[in-house]
Amino acid sequence: MRFYEFKLPDADSSFAKELESYLLKLINSAKKLPETDPKRQEFDAELGQLQAEAGIKEDNIEDADTAIVSAVVSKLLKEGEKNALFKLMDLAKIVKDPSVQAALKNKESQIAQREKSKVQEISKAKIEKAKAVAAKVGKPADFGRDLLGLLDRYENDQLTNDFMDLVISGKALTTNIVLSQPISKFNLRSIINPKLIGILDNPKAFKNLALMPFAEQKAGFGGGVGPGEAMFAMLIPKAKRAPSGSDLEIDGKIWEIKGGGSDTSKAWLDSASVSPNELRGILIKHTESLGPQFRKKIRYSDGEVYRLSEVIKLADFRDNAFKHLRVVFRFLDSSNQKKMIDGMYELLFPGVKKQESKLYSQYVRDSINSILEGNRRAVADIQVKLGMLEYAIGKYQAENFIIYNYVTQELIMIRGIQGIIDSIDNKDNMIKTETITLGGSKKSSAGVTLISKPSKRAPKPYD
Repeated sequence: MRFYEFKLPDADSSFAKELESYLLKLINSAKKLPETDPKRQEFDAELGQLQAEAGIKEDNIEDADTAIVSAVVSKLLKEGEKNALFKLMDLAKIVKDPSVQAALKNKESQIAQREKSKVQEISKAKIEKAKAVAAKVGKPADFGRDLLGLLDRYENDQLTNDFMDLVISGKALTTNIVLSQPISKFNLRSIINPKLIGILDNPKAFKNLALMPFAEQKAGFGGGVGPGEAMFAMLIPKAKRAPSGSDLEIDGKIWEIKGGGSDTSKAWLDSASVSPNELRGILIKHTESLGPQFRKKIRYSDGEVYRLSEVIKLADFRDNAFKHLRVVFRFLDSSNQKKMIDGMYELLFPGVKKQESKLYSQYVRDSINSILEGNRRAVADIQVKLGMLEYAIGKYQAENFIIYNYVTQELIMIRGIQGIIDSIDNKDNMIKTETITLGGSKKSSAGVTLISKPSKRAPKPYD
């Protein structure tokens, strides 16, 4: 629940003394009434209850002296100024003392105005903090206002203020996660400042925070919201929006954030804006030599039968169509196999081919061999490594990655080319890869997912 905390008045404050004087006036008004008067009896009962709550056992009106009145007011103020006023206003209504009623009503208006001013002051302070967070991550003030809207969903002002204070001071995390080694693994729950654990304990509110837009939104490739981009920009000290098209700059180094929220959600490596139709055009070009065999029937072990021309149309790197791609490659000669893969990879990974030609050529050969073996997982691993290397070598110049699962809170920090290769080759890192595609999608990109248990990488047989 949202709350604003106001300091309770001291028992010997001027406000407390005012209330004591009003209560004494009401007691004196009640004393003037006959003991048999219903108003006095009701007042006596109410005052007796207040005295009992304050730990006083004396008779109500007759023994009510300054010390007793002070004790009663002190007890009332422990529950807040408004509560104390309301209690006295109830007593004033019983004895119908108009002067005290008017004074208490005026005091209530003063408190309401003061609280309103305090709320405005708090709101202004929060806005200024949010602007400071925006400045820290290299974003305009509008980012701060959007952040406040997301933090308000937690309905906890203390958590909101702690989050912004710790982000601004660079203490949102208890551990430095930007290390020099190629691969580092963490769980956000174990490294976030204990004051901020509530951020993770509300899954619905946290999902909105994790999906907060950070990059400039645009249509087409790279136009989606990258999970975790804004959040890590805030949590990591010295992190801010990268000046290029990449995600973050941390200590002068460029980082890409690739996140998802389940074992099946993919983070796409779309460093090159290549459509699936462009890749399919390459496949069609290099299967034209098979024209005389287009009517040949292909029978699969599951009983399905297709003509070769249909197999070519269905062929893809993705799971259900990979068996068709394997058949196509079995019909192609080695020259067209190489030209097809090289043609696709050159479009998708031009920087890798130009600057890491030896590694690139090896990945082309390995892809062909894995396709012929029916090992789609190996092909996916190769294509993801190439996709990440293109980020490092190509136009983004981002050779560092954070792969993140915003449900399990697991994250892997990957540094440099060797870190990229090792992160995929070591199955214990729990990175699951996805191949490029030749159709049925806006993006042809390969993808990565940080899963909750190690991925099985055994070859999948196709007959």
